Amino acid sequence: MGKRALPPRASIRWSKVEKVIRTGNWESILEIGFGNGFILNYLAEHTKATLYGIEISQSAIDSFTQMPFSTSVTLVESPEKSKYDLVICCEVIGYISDTENFLKTTYDSLLKDGLFIVSATNLDNIGLAESNTGMKGFTPSHLQSIAQEAGFATQNFIPYGGYLIKLIHKLRGHVGEVEKIESRPKAVLESWRTPGEDSAAVRVLWKLRKIIEMLDFIGMKSQPSGFILVLKKIS
Repeated sequence: MGKRALPPRASIRWSKVEKVIRTGNWESILEIGFGNGFILNYLAEHTKATLYGIEISQSAIDSFTQMPFSTSVTLVESPEKSKYDLVICCEVIGYISDTENFLKTTYDSLLKDGLFIVSATNLDNIGLAESNTGMKGFTPSHLQSIAQEAGFATQNFIPYGGYLIKLIHKLRGHVGEVEKIESRPKAVLESWRTPGEDSAAVRVLWKLRKIIEMLDFIGMKSQPSGFILVLKKIS
């Protein structure tokens, strides 16, 4: 099996996380919620650090262990105290029920001056706040406040994404409805067609897809739909 790829939005987030990783000479790194192993794969190739990973999904673990680089990663069930100089947690904190305890446990797992890179969905984003993804969002100020109570100092705040996600989500819903129509039996579709032309549904579908592509691009350049905090253990 080869390297894992990232979807566009995750790629934008990763490009920002990667810049932070490149600033240090890490010796011991833990990723919490490693998913498809993309970040650990990068770390195995670009650092000399000892790597650790935590993942609760057994299917993700089974898939991960088939990757060639997985032999260089030690899987653990929970963080060890005073063990790591870098901990990474991307888009996982929103699924953790006890955020305060999680941040405190992460703080205790770091060595002095160690960094914690955490990304989260921005609750200030209206579209995300109204979506039903099952993932908890945070305002940047709220998450920073909880992190400060755990002992962290914020070293950097990095926004990404855009407020247009609500509109994009609605348009994708319309596309889904059109695609359902287009999946009907061919005899039904033919009754809608003008000889030599696509059905109206097909034309609408094509236009909506183009609009979504444009809004996705613009949205990434506007206000944040998510953010990254770089937190430092200061004592």
